[in-house]
Amino acid sequence: MTTSTDSMNSALKDRYLAHAHRIFVLLLAAGWLVLVSWGWSVRDQDYISASSGLGYYLGMSGGCMILLLLTYSLRKRVRALSNLFHLRYWFRLHMMLGVLAPTAILFHARFTMGSAVNSTVALVCLLTVASSGLIGRFLYNRVHAGVYGEKIKLVQVRRDFQTLHQAVLDLAVTDKQKERAEGVFDALEELIGSLDTATFAALVRNRHRARVIAQSLRTLLKAIEDYHEEHPEAHEELSKTRADIHNCADIMLAILNKLPGLHLFERLFALWHVVHLPIFGLMIITAITHVIVVHMY
Repeated sequence: MTTSTDSMNSALKDRYLAHAHRIFVLLLAAGWLVLVSWGWSVRDQDYISASSGLGYYLGMSGGCMILLLLTYSLRKRVRALSNLFHLRYWFRLHMMLGVLAPTAILFHARFTMGSAVNSTVALVCLLTVASSGLIGRFLYNRVHAGVYGEKIKLVQVRRDFQTLHQAVLDLAVTDKQKERAEGVFDALEELIGSLDTATFAALVRNRHRARVIAQSLRTLLKAIEDYHEEHPEAHEELSKTRADIHNCADIMLAILNKLPGLHLFERLFALWHVVHLPIFGLMIITAITHVIVVHMY
């Protein structure tokens, strides 16, 4: 493969495969589950008090983190903050606070609703917003490349497939392999052309088509890899060729995973914003009301 193609493939890897370290995320999730499970199991014991000591400070810390969640929206909308760190770092902070704040407040509340109406309403609003945030995170991931990547656009996807098309043709050696490569990318173009319907029926139909294309792609790239293994003289650097094959497979499969429901999830993500923001505002109001009432009485 040429240097320019290598450079373009590197850019595609950065765009579509920029995932967080999965093992690290899984360890954090497991640790959080263990912590919350322990808190739930000892909720009836007097290990913590909401009105004093550690429980009080957990409540105040959770409240402060809820207010800090607003910084992500401010960073996106206030022009004066546009150059203050990259938006992805604000998004990471937003997600981290979205987990830490409910956790701190759950321990503050001892995993119970409490007897006061204001505390019950505040906790229900918090849990509703946290649940909504998880839904939003799922929808965000379906319409963006990678964990903190840019929004997926079909115009860009078409350009990227052209790059990958040329990369696969460079790797293919026999006429049969090149013919099969053309068939795979023709099917991809047809799939892209059928993505204008944002319905669950279209999602199921297109996901099936994407699976068929993905299987054809795997079979093709495996055949190319086997050919290079059997005929190392086809390319000078066998290890590099093998890496290029796997890179093409990883990038194309990552795109194929998100293409079928792109328009549907874009619409759902837009609707989620309409619902999430008012609930978030209500949570802020109820949290502030709760703090005022607790300190007044």
